[in-house]
Amino acid sequence: MWEDFPRLTAIAAGYAAEWVAAAKASGSRVRYWEIGNEECGLRDTLMPVERYAQLVREFARQMRAADPGIVILATGGDAAWNRRLLELAGDSFDMLTFHPYCHACTEDLDPWWKEYFPAPVLSAAEYRTIAYDRLLVAYDIALQRQRRWLEKNLVRPLRGTGKGLAFTEYNIAGNDPLMYGQGQALVIATQLLQFAEQGADIAVYWAAYAWHWELTALDPPIGHFPAGEAFKLLSGNLRGRLYSVEVNSPRLAYKSLGAGAPALRAWAFADAQKAGLVLINWNPWRPAEITIQAPAFLADGTCHVSVLWNDRLSIRAPQDRAEKWQHAIMRDKRRATRLEGKHLEHLQLSVVNGCVVLKLPPAGIAVLTGRPAHQGSPAAS
Repeated sequence: MWEDFPRLTAIAAGYAAEWVAAAKASGSRVRYWEIGNEECGLRDTLMPVERYAQLVREFARQMRAADPGIVILATGGDAAWNRRLLELAGDSFDMLTFHPYCHACTEDLDPWWKEYFPAPVLSAAEYRTIAYDRLLVAYDIALQRQRRWLEKNLVRPLRGTGKGLAFTEYNIAGNDPLMYGQGQALVIATQLLQFAEQGADIAVYWAAYAWHWELTALDPPIGHFPAGEAFKLLSGNLRGRLYSVEVNSPRLAYKSLGAGAPALRAWAFADAQKAGLVLINWNPWRPAEITIQAPAFLADGTCHVSVLWNDRLSIRAPQDRAEKWQHAIMRDKRRATRLEGKHLEHLQLSVVNGCVVLKLPPAGIAVLTGRPAHQGSPAAS
């Protein structure tokens, strides 16, 4: 079946080169080009890595002839696929890409998906009947498994190669009960932060609902989209290098699901002009009482706080159909000074003895920013 592969590949690569040339001539400034889609066996028509490497080399040769300034992305897979691809075609592409959808249950997935996702947290029967708060905890455990899988299969094989890492699709399952609720916002925000911490250069949120590919950015099914607000919150504040911060927090667990990661997650970021923390409370039942010791961003006694929370983890709950949607995005532009006892009631924020004290609602996301006072990371508890 592969006799005509070189000839057909050259023809297809010619079409791709014409597309690149047209984009350049039109001034569209398209820089990134991904060759193929999930060729690593995520589809029922598996392409051997040797054939895909041959395809990448030919496509890259013709596309770069049309525009030498483009960045070429190749499909990644497990560690064996990635190492072999780097060996055969590493000089032809710039970045390795993968589509790390996060699933709390993988039993109902097609076999070619299961190979590339960690063991399921929930059985299919549990997934169809589980309460939304427990489902959020299951997703938290699934995220930690996904992080370890990506580290082993993509991050480590790329070390020392000079290649970039891109996730050109990611989300939760399109028909998941948490879709469009605060639960989805927590999952995709945590994914994005973990990707950045693992050194990813690109992460593209794939907006899909029930696999009908409904673009929520153009036609949202509801009036308020927590995931979109989470993106606004992060993109409007994150600067410089991002790294996780050790947090003194109880671990999240729910009966048969066992112990998960700490309920409170924190990441620090900073550049010369701005420093801050991202805090995510994965506990769906209780607020997080947070004390940040000697924050690096209180250079002038100023701390800006933005909080995203929603008391609806899912839009499928009966009360969501009967009641008006409840949500709040709180952005405070005032200054929280070092004055003892200064308290912003609606944010439940205070600054005492040089420490920021914040009460973060259940399933809430907060970003604290200010001018960096010194190098080093703040500590949260």
